[in-house]
Amino acid sequence: MVIPYWHTTSIEMARRKGMMGRKKTAFQPGSQLARAADKKDGMPAPSNSEPKKGIMPLYQRLSKQEYTRTVSSPVKGDTSTLSLQNTMMLLRPKEERKGHIDGLAPQLALGSKINSGHLEVEGYRLVHMPTLVRAYHDAVMAHQHFDRTCNGILVALSEYEVKWGLGVSAVFGCTSCEFAGGLTPLFAEIKQHKPGRNPADVNVGFQLALHNTTISSTGARRFLSCLSLHGPSSSGLQKSANNFGPKMETENERDMADKRREVQDVLELRGAPRDTPIHAEYDRQYNNPLRSARGQTPFAPASQSRDVVIENVTPDKFIIGFHQTNKLCPSGNAQRCKGVKVDCPGHAGCTASLRPEQNIGDEESGGKACAGKLLSGENPITVGFLTTDADGKACKGFSSVMQEATKSPTENLLDQVHLSRSLRRALTNVRLAGDMFPANTVANKQKQQKRFAEDLSYRVQGEINACRQFHKHDTKKVEESMAKCVDSLLDCYGGSHSQCQKKSFLCRRGAIYRFPFLPRRVKGALPISGQNRRDIKRIIINSRVCGKRLWSTRFGTSTQKAEAVNSAFKMTNPKHSATFPRNGKFRDHSAIHIVNNGPGESIAMKMKAVGLEISRNSPCCSTLKQIQKVHEYDKARKRSAKYRARRARLRNRRYMIHDKSHDSAPTSTYRTDQLLHDHSYSNFAHEEMCRHDRGNEMSSESPARATCCVPCPGEGSNS
Repeated sequence: MVIPYWHTTSIEMARRKGMMGRKKTAFQPGSQLARAADKKDGMPAPSNSEPKKGIMPLYQRLSKQEYTRTVSSPVKGDTSTLSLQNTMMLLRPKEERKGHIDGLAPQLALGSKINSGHLEVEGYRLVHMPTLVRAYHDAVMAHQHFDRTCNGILVALSEYEVKWGLGVSAVFGCTSCEFAGGLTPLFAEIKQHKPGRNPADVNVGFQLALHNTTISSTGARRFLSCLSLHGPSSSGLQKSANNFGPKMETENERDMADKRREVQDVLELRGAPRDTPIHAEYDRQYNNPLRSARGQTPFAPASQSRDVVIENVTPDKFIIGFHQTNKLCPSGNAQRCKGVKVDCPGHAGCTASLRPEQNIGDEESGGKACAGKLLSGENPITVGFLTTDADGKACKGFSSVMQEATKSPTENLLDQVHLSRSLRRALTNVRLAGDMFPANTVANKQKQQKRFAEDLSYRVQGEINACRQFHKHDTKKVEESMAKCVDSLLDCYGGSHSQCQKKSFLCRRGAIYRFPFLPRRVKGALPISGQNRRDIKRIIINSRVCGKRLWSTRFGTSTQKAEAVNSAFKMTNPKHSATFPRNGKFRDHSAIHIVNNGPGESIAMKMKAVGLEISRNSPCCSTLKQIQKVHEYDKARKRSAKYRARRARLRNRRYMIHDKSHDSAPTSTYRTDQLLHDHSYSNFAHEEMCRHDRGNEMSSESPARATCCVPCPGEGSNS
């Protein structure tokens, strides 16, 4: 049994006045003083149990970490790990055990100990090669002037090295004589027309790299340590990021203004005035899902939101507007913890743009902010049609600002992809009566209904696209044709193709619809009749084929590019952090710059904006060209019909493999709390309860039989 033991003199009591002549006392096992000292050191309280009589205890002093591991256990009430045979007495823990880093011995290279007692610099450094060559040449010339007969070599002296972020300044000294040159910076500086020290180009370039990747300052220090490079301090990296971020925001705002000018140039080339209202799409993203954090906060769990506006004039679909809202302010929280009363936003250095009680899910205010930026910024542009999803009221705020400025409102168009998902969700949740799906269990019928909803929503969207192409986007003719197509579409799922030739646009002679999402045994064998037919037809018409829905999607626009931009924000924000209060906005601007220009061109433009010189002879020039070339090739490849057909074939193959595997050997599926609903487990627990009740009944004096709330398996009612 492991028993902590304390035995030390009470120094604090002996220091009291009038107690110096008293006999020194000792801490007894389990005494209050021992417990007080125990809590003061942060150690678990010792036990009151004594060592087993007749066994000589084994005394051992462990480190604090080993002591905590020994006497503490995450399992509450578990005594199976205690040994009753080997008794051990644990003394007061000693200092923390040294780890592998503290145990590393200095390994000096050959010749690192020079004659004058100095040490040579070890490891790697990031240096500017032209500056290093010239500095070393000046040191060699100065060494020859100091002692022409010396044959020693010049090395960098470690005790004179000065580090500034990733940049270093070195002193070259001789290994034979007492020569030591002057302190020379081995980096280039970026000229700035303001007071203060000029920043090192390597530090600015390092911040540029962090703003183009998902690496945070903490991850960057680990990355540099693995390369045997000295890592800058966390505070230094934060200050550098605070100085670099506004430059990134200014560069992206300038670039978005250039993209708006390019859109106006395209309108002018098409013969339209430059102030013609354009088509655009809008979407908002939150750093946390609005459904999360239940029981943690009464407000919306999201603390940051991003609004993007994308033009639908050119195939490139440039991002022309961006707005971010933030509720986080580390500076305000730190001052409130110190007792200073501050309100966010409003105080100096505040990063928040919304008060804590304001609704961050108000997309109407986000639409107003984005519209105001489009009209007030450089190269202002107006939006006549805005495509959004059906979740918010962004277009309402957009339209109010545009109507006030241009006297013409903005029409709200709906995303056809979100409408297809709404149709699929409605078909999945509808309760279909009868034996429409050939399955022997309710679970299998639900699976087949999900597959049917997926296939039917895909089919309806394909019919609408083909109908618009056939009628050359005549909305009235499309509405009339789709009203007739619904009945033939439902007959097609039952195996009857008599009306497909006249009313369908995807299932015709020579091109029969293949039902890609349905299982093999139900393809073309789903009898849709009676109440099921009326319910499904009503859902299709109300969700997708009615005149209102067809009119709101008459241009075939969507918010897929905005959804892709939301995914692009993950390229520049650390994945382990959902909140980035200080520099998150600047990293978002960097992501938008990459989406608008490509990764290679974006880095080159950002380097020029922050003052980093780059030439064609630079080693990064060829790398950036290759990165941009691969990006453009991959972008064109994913837009090709060949790539889309390949994705469709792979999708059909996955469904085919799934059907074969589940037809041959059904597999178990995941379900929440399935152990609590397991019948064998429930029966076992019920039998144990009944056995316990019967034992109590036999041992009690009362002859009455204890009754169970649920009858045992094989028994009748206990009434």
